[in-house]
Amino acid sequence: MKVMDFQPGRLNVVLGDSRTGKSALLDIVDYCLGRDETPMPPGIIVKTVAWFGTLWQLDDGSGGRAFVGRPAIARGKASSSLAMIEFGAEALDLPTRNQLRVNTDSDGVREQLGARMGLEEARLARAEGSSGTSFAVGLGAASFYSFQTQFEIANKALLFHRQGDEGIPQTIKDTLPFFLGVIQGDQAQQRAELRQASRSLRRAEAALLRAEDEVSETDIGLRALLEEAYAVGLTQVSRIDSLQLVVDTLHQVRLERSVAPPADVDLKSQDRMRELQDRKISLRKDLGGVLDERELVLESLHREGGYDSAVKQQLGRLGSLNLVGRTASGHADTCPVCKQAMKGSDPTVDQLERRLTDLRDEIENLGHAQPGRQKALNDLGTSANAYRAELITVDEAIKSLVSAEAGTDRIHDSGKREFIRGRIDATLGRTPATDDSKLVALRKAVTAANRRVDALSTALDDEDARERLTSVLNVLGADMTRLAQELELEHSENDVRLDLSKLTVITDTADGPAPLKSLGSGANWVGYHLVVHLALHRFFIAQNRPLPRLLMIDQPSQVFYEGNRTKNEQNDDRDAVRRMFKMLHDICRELAPDFQIILSEHAEIDEDWFSDSVVATWRGEGLVPADWAQSDQDFLEH
Repeated sequence: MKVMDFQPGRLNVVLGDSRTGKSALLDIVDYCLGRDETPMPPGIIVKTVAWFGTLWQLDDGSGGRAFVGRPAIARGKASSSLAMIEFGAEALDLPTRNQLRVNTDSDGVREQLGARMGLEEARLARAEGSSGTSFAVGLGAASFYSFQTQFEIANKALLFHRQGDEGIPQTIKDTLPFFLGVIQGDQAQQRAELRQASRSLRRAEAALLRAEDEVSETDIGLRALLEEAYAVGLTQVSRIDSLQLVVDTLHQVRLERSVAPPADVDLKSQDRMRELQDRKISLRKDLGGVLDERELVLESLHREGGYDSAVKQQLGRLGSLNLVGRTASGHADTCPVCKQAMKGSDPTVDQLERRLTDLRDEIENLGHAQPGRQKALNDLGTSANAYRAELITVDEAIKSLVSAEAGTDRIHDSGKREFIRGRIDATLGRTPATDDSKLVALRKAVTAANRRVDALSTALDDEDARERLTSVLNVLGADMTRLAQELELEHSENDVRLDLSKLTVITDTADGPAPLKSLGSGANWVGYHLVVHLALHRFFIAQNRPLPRLLMIDQPSQVFYEGNRTKNEQNDDRDAVRRMFKMLHDICRELAPDFQIILSEHAEIDEDWFSDSVVATWRGEGLVPADWAQSDQDFLEH
């Protein structure tokens, strides 16, 4: 058994020559975190090692530990999912050879370790156009921020671990906002709840619409019957606001069969029929007038909107130039071009200032006018609906009276009266009792469903999430800028930021944004990789995000020792490497005991703090003892 004892909460340096197994440390830990394949090259490790293992300190409040073991991938195979996992208290130690056993698979490792970190219920909604509706956020996605191989750390095109693998860039883009705390882990559940709430709202609205249509149809029919009864002298009223009173009046008409009609009923019927026809004409005129007024308001709003845009555009042009300065007395005192104080007032500047003031006043007046016009529009719509409903009622009454007259073959008016009374009796017999409680309940259901949809929509507001993400990326960018300046990287005097859409580092220069690939030498590429990952981990820890508190870096100094270099260049390189290692050491101390860095290196710094960080030095012999090649001893790596 070969054991590497890495200490949590500090920088752990493994020094060694080439081909001593330094790079394999990162691959082993990545494999033990649930990856099914490991890119370790053929050699003594593949030939002699039967098991790999890691012992983890858990930070879930239990104070416990977890051992994760993985059998070596069988020869001739490209991957393996076999695994062992065991949880225990702080006293949990490495198992013996005889205790090693497969009790789970790689998915089980990621699920169980992820659950202990708080990832057990993290599911995110997929982007528009993607297959499926949601996906789980697991330990695999979290590990992209924990490793930098020697081929990644100096790569100008790839910023994150495995970013070059198929599908990984999109996964990073989808999950990094979650790890930054911008979106919640129950986003997929919330989106499912929003879909269900939206369906419930549509059903409630449809039920309310059907009920309102039924009530409206009943209302029009009953009011038309009242108009008919009035026209033939069965009642002395034709218009009643309350539907219940309409029903009560019709019931009274139906029951008064023994009442003899007045002698002049035919004359009154003729007069009332004419009254209905006149009302129909008047209602049509009133409805047309309301619609004409509404058209005028709509036209006014349209013109006002165009004018409002034009005014705002002028105001924006003048204001964006920032040409006008003011003294306390209110007079222009600054040249709009050179910004120098002027002797006396310039009429041009005064005119600009007055124009700005006038434009602001116009916009304010337009803003006050908008709500009034919108209210007028709503009021006119309500009036139009009322006129339309009454017009339908009168029209139905006239049609029914004409039909009754035709059906009775112009017999005595008493025949029409009985015909209409019979229609009232039949209609009331099949009309349900007027009860507003059903409509009230349906309206309450629609209101509640609307509130639920609004609450979920607010929680899932994409615009709000984008603003939060922008804010977080700005905070990260400020920290990245400070770190880049400490490392004295090129362009670090400008703002440095993470471009999530392109997964690269951007520095804002006078010539425009400069991505990582255009930031010069390999020293800059390495430096900016470190800047991004250190700033991210500092943010993750500050926000207590569910990720491994680990960063493994393989040979970041490699770019400083390539090619022939002058003595001055060598001195500069040593200073740059020292700054780089010192930053790793200091950030570990700053974040202790919550952050651990494991650094595999061949470069050595003659500093006490660096010597104290070295946990192993491999000169000649490396990770795997040479005598293992001649033995059948199994190997357990910690």
